[in-house]
Amino acid sequence: MPTTLIKDVVRPNLFLVRSQKSATTSLYWGLKCRRDIFMCAPKKSGFFIDAFRRNSLCGTASTAAGHRRVYLDLFEPAGVFRHFGETTTGYSMHPALTVQAMHRFFSSSGRSFPSLCAPQH
Repeated sequence: MPTTLIKDVVRPNLFLVRSQKSATTSLYWGLKCRRDIFMCAPKKSGFFIDAFRRNSLCGTASTAAGHRRVYLDLFEPAGVFRHFGETTTGYSMHPALTVQAMHRFFSSSGRSFPSLCAPQH
């Protein structure tokens, strides 16, 4: 079974990565109210942390593809939007796991990996 995804599937291109208790919920709802942004529900999917754990534990190609499909289904109701977002505070607690899982996810489709940068204080 191929592990690549169909090219026209809606993929997230906006990630709200913040620490806990840093107004993540307020930002999520503020972004969700915009006409050009679709924010998935549940608010905290945790997919990229869980994806790294799943790949390292059970890592068969068909299982990994099934988990990707479940994640992408969070964006299925999206309609016409410019940005498709999600937020998980756990991404900021496990940045190395998150970046590895995101890289694996986005490179499997031949699409570019979103850039991530740490906030400047």
